[in-house]
Amino acid sequence: MTVRWTLEDESTSEEYTFEMNPDTAKIPGITKTINYENTSAGSGRAIIFEGQDEIPKGSFGGKILSEQQYSDMESWSNRRHQVLLTDDLGREFSIYITDIDFNRLRRAGNPWYHDFTVNFTILDWPA
Repeated sequence: MTVRWTLEDESTSEEYTFEMNPDTAKIPGITKTINYENTSAGSGRAIIFEGQDEIPKGSFGGKILSEQQYSDMESWSNRRHQVLLTDDLGREFSIYITDIDFNRLRRAGNPWYHDFTVNFTILDWPA
């Protein structure tokens, strides 16, 4: 049994279940912000300063097979607030979708066949 990815808009209780799960996903780990300074001491040792972690950005992509799926992805990407993304592993991420790219591919029997890539900023992730 395939577990489908979902998007949920918690402000309206709308939910979208992917027709076909994305075939690529970049879920980043933590990226530390590190600054280095050299000292003027004779030993020349470095001083390292650690700041706040960088804001994680990720992406997922896959195939679009129908006009309805194309419209749904466009609609979800146009939202101006965070949504909840749940993947097939059950991980939940509060994300803000920053952009979507569609790449139409020629298929004689399917005029709506596209590749797509969604880029997002992660606002919250599993502990």
